[in-house]
Amino acid sequence: MVNKPVVIVDVDNTLFDYAAELHKELCKVCKDIPTPENWNDWNFYTKYMSKKQFFEAVGRAHERQMDFKPFEDAKEFLVCLSKSYRVCVASHRENRFLDVTKNWLDKYELYYDEVCVLPDKSKLFNKMVKLVVDDSPHIIQEAEKNSIRVCAISYPWNRVMSGNGCIMGNSLSEVYSKLESLDEKEGN
Repeated sequence: MVNKPVVIVDVDNTLFDYAAELHKELCKVCKDIPTPENWNDWNFYTKYMSKKQFFEAVGRAHERQMDFKPFEDAKEFLVCLSKSYRVCVASHRENRFLDVTKNWLDKYELYYDEVCVLPDKSKLFNKMVKLVVDDSPHIIQEAEKNSIRVCAISYPWNRVMSGNGCIMGNSLSEVYSKLESLDEKEGN
């Protein structure tokens, strides 16, 4: 059997609306925190709280993962990817959240071959990785540096990346449609 190439798929803001849930936690620290549609910079929070406070809020949101529903098209998106790729769902989170991440994927029957939680998903990039789906500008840049095709749902904090070759859409369905069109043009 021939090994399939790998796709690395992010969780937060890729498979579900994490920004809305994170915003609820951030408001507990600072009521003046802007809403996600105004997060025009990846480090938007630095004007409102310390890095420690921010990551404590991130952890509290991750602890509630089982309460969050995936995007409506997440299941179909992953199944479609699995036809051509080995699906590695990876998230920038503490290792203590590995089980809750797997349980959440299983609860909603979201396809995966492997699940990883680690501080820097670019450490997973190797010659088998041919596609990355992630909203983080850092991960988008790292994928591009490694000549890996990259796509994302468009958000205020990553829109600047769209001109750099990142395939962007307003939903996972739109992202997949654009990927399919590119593959057809390239004869894949």
